[in-house]
Amino acid sequence: MVLSLMIGKKIGLGFSAVLCILVILAAYSAIQMGRVSVEASGLASAYVPQVVKVTDAERKLLNARISATRYLFSTTAEDAKNTEEALQKTYSALDGVQAMVKNNTLLGDMEKDVLLARSEFDEYANLYRQVNQIYEQYLTDQNNVYFTI
Repeated sequence: MVLSLMIGKKIGLGFSAVLCILVILAAYSAIQMGRVSVEASGLASAYVPQVVKVTDAERKLLNARISATRYLFSTTAEDAKNTEEALQKTYSALDGVQAMVKNNTLLGDMEKDVLLARSEFDEYANLYRQVNQIYEQYLTDQNNVYFTI
């Protein structure tokens, strides 16, 4: 039957077949994109709050380092107070990240990283406090020298 058709009808049938395949592929693609959209929304609602929490902790850590550096250059009481506040905010943020990692089985591998970051930050904060204490002692000694003259 197809052999007895004229050339124009054969071309028309071929074009129609290609068009049908194109429509079927377009419908399949649209369905798959809808599924991907649902999955992406699920991933976003599951992980975006966690990413925000980690990013917030990282930002607070950087702010604490900046505050400590500012204090070490300026040595003003206000900068010392700001640095202590920044250190406390960082500790709170790290506590939140640590709790989040413990409560989420998917983030179990991150627990080591969080503990390492926490220990490094503890070391940094202790060093800052030691330097601050030495500087305060230096100021006290300087004031005592002036009073004895």
